[in-house]
Amino acid sequence: MNNAYARIVDILARALGASSLSLHGEGIAARQIADLPIASAPPAAAPVEPPLLISVNELEKTDPAALDALIEIRKAGATHHLFVVSTIFSLSLDDAGVNVNRTIERPEWWRNQLARHFPAVTQLPEVEPHEVIFLSWAPEPAVSRRLDKALKRMKLASRIRALPGRLLQPLRVKRARFMSERLLSHLLDGKSVALVGNAVSLRDKDHGAAIDASDIVIRCNRAPIITTRSHGTRTDWIATSIDIPREVADIRKASVILWMSPKLKRLPSWLFGWPQVFMNPKEANQQLAGRLGSRPSTGAMVIDLLSRSNCRSVELYGFDFFNGLSLSGVHTRETTPHDFGAEEVWVRQLLEMDSRFSLRL
Repeated sequence: MNNAYARIVDILARALGASSLSLHGEGIAARQIADLPIASAPPAAAPVEPPLLISVNELEKTDPAALDALIEIRKAGATHHLFVVSTIFSLSLDDAGVNVNRTIERPEWWRNQLARHFPAVTQLPEVEPHEVIFLSWAPEPAVSRRLDKALKRMKLASRIRALPGRLLQPLRVKRARFMSERLLSHLLDGKSVALVGNAVSLRDKDHGAAIDASDIVIRCNRAPIITTRSHGTRTDWIATSIDIPREVADIRKASVILWMSPKLKRLPSWLFGWPQVFMNPKEANQQLAGRLGSRPSTGAMVIDLLSRSNCRSVELYGFDFFNGLSLSGVHTRETTPHDFGAEEVWVRQLLEMDSRFSLRL
């Protein structure tokens, strides 16, 4: 939603009677808020404690051992606080090849963490996917209603703006010159493939070098890399079923995008300008769903696609079938829309039947 963070802060600042605020961190929210008239860099030695402090994408970049200390520093900087926290890993790595987001936890965990420092933590509705907003206080009911009304208006306006594009999506797909499966199979012919899933458990492994040694490295959805030691550095193809930002493909330097979902309304508009895009056939998706008895995950659809190709070998990394957590979001095995028990049975049967496939645990 355009400028939603700025609108939230503007409403809160007016309610608090704030004429200035203290802004820390960087990201989408910080850029929006920085454009507000009351936004200003915190002075070196403020004579009066400002009424409102904004912390954007700082907490998740802090090592767990230093988290409480940072929250206390921010607490001392104002009477009221707003925290924006990401619940997924960043696209950026530091010089040591480690993801810059150090602490990735579910929204409930962050709420409990902040509640150790503030008596009345309030969580606001989501503005951007995989980002949560917390206030260090409980706003007055009238302010809460104003926030709720503003967010609903912005969400409605966003849907209206997107409506023409969604209505034209089927026509654009028909006219698009996406890759055929025959051409894709030609690219895979005789190649070794590393398919990297999003199981959190992969971060404890040392598979990075083996992943990078493959002819083609395929990552799923937002293509998270926690460390180069565990996940490798290369990304040749990205397979996705969600509306990922173009910057994911740009930063990962992917050459091919595999669109695996039959749902065209999720198809990102930037894909129509990407040089090499493959759209998984709807029939293949339906057949796999029939075998599994539920909607297949992105990883399962890619495995099915690779099994139809003439690739030399496929090594599966980061596939624990939700016996642990996933880097893709906040779902658990119980809340995900996929049947990972059925997917595990299907994959293990494939491993027995097709010697090209191996599961790296």
